[in-house]
Amino acid sequence: MNSNDSDDMLRNLPEYPESDYILREQFNNTICEQLKQIDQSGGHILVHGMPGSGKTVAVCQAVRQLIVEENCFRPHGCRWIKIGNISKQELVDKLSGLAYEIGVDNAELIQSLDRILSMIKKYLKDNAEKSNMLFIFDDIWNEKYFEYLTFAKKSIVTSRYNIKKKNIYHCIPAT
Repeated sequence: MNSNDSDDMLRNLPEYPESDYILREQFNNTICEQLKQIDQSGGHILVHGMPGSGKTVAVCQAVRQLIVEENCFRPHGCRWIKIGNISKQELVDKLSGLAYEIGVDNAELIQSLDRILSMIKKYLKDNAEKSNMLFIFDDIWNEKYFEYLTFAKKSIVTSRYNIKKKNIYHCIPAT
């Protein structure tokens, strides 16, 4: 795969210079194994741990490795979205931007969380091939936001919280 192809597949995924970080091989391998499973059959992963424990770096390294070297999450790759400590209205804005990026018509005009979620769900249902894209939701602070992100058929979430909502997430601790 050439550089432009991988850039198209790694939408918004931050690059981290390997020389600046310690690769925790077992942690990265665990994330890769779980990502391979959800690439095949769908599902959700939660990588949780203390702030600064390397969750985002490990997830980015694992996703990059699987997309570039192992051709996972084809043909639509991934979408990385930094959530952070934001208000509900800021979440609406981020999800509207995401919806616009994936092709939802008039998404930038929607200011209701329920409405934008409904539009994303419908779009992904009507465009089944795009529903196979991996959504990466980074650094969720508000536990209530987990339930808003269930539109994704395949997702990986980083958070300081270990939330097991109806067993929908496979949890990987960043230890």
